[in-house]
Amino acid sequence: VMSWVSFYLDRASAPARVGLGVTTVLTMVTLMGAVNRSLPKISYMKALDIYLAFCFFMVFGALLEYATVSYTDKRIKLNKRKFEDFKKELEEMKDLLKLHQDETVNEKSALEFDEVPATLFGCRASDIERYAR
Repeated sequence: VMSWVSFYLDRASAPARVGLGVTTVLTMVTLMGAVNRSLPKISYMKALDIYLAFCFFMVFGALLEYATVSYTDKRIKLNKRKFEDFKKELEEMKDLLKLHQDETVNEKSALEFDEVPATLFGCRASDIERYAR
């Protein structure tokens, strides 16, 4: 139950979540060792061994859950940053093309650029969608 408290903590507070997870894992290991030392040695597993092993895996699972959430959060932030950089580059290209359009004397050769074309210096609309995810 103590390891479930980590689910209520903010995912940005890594020291609290890791400290709580490691403490509960070590507590379970100590409890399992103490129980095995105090009970008689037998050749088969006791119900208490199964229960403590299940508890250990649940506590360890809570620690793995935090690692997964932390990794996923970092990947999401990285993808958002890449997408923002990509949008900034597209805006710069759009501005350059508008400058080029203004400088063009011949109206037929001037680019009409209201939206990003299908391919703009090798950047397709599918690239934008991919970085948006």
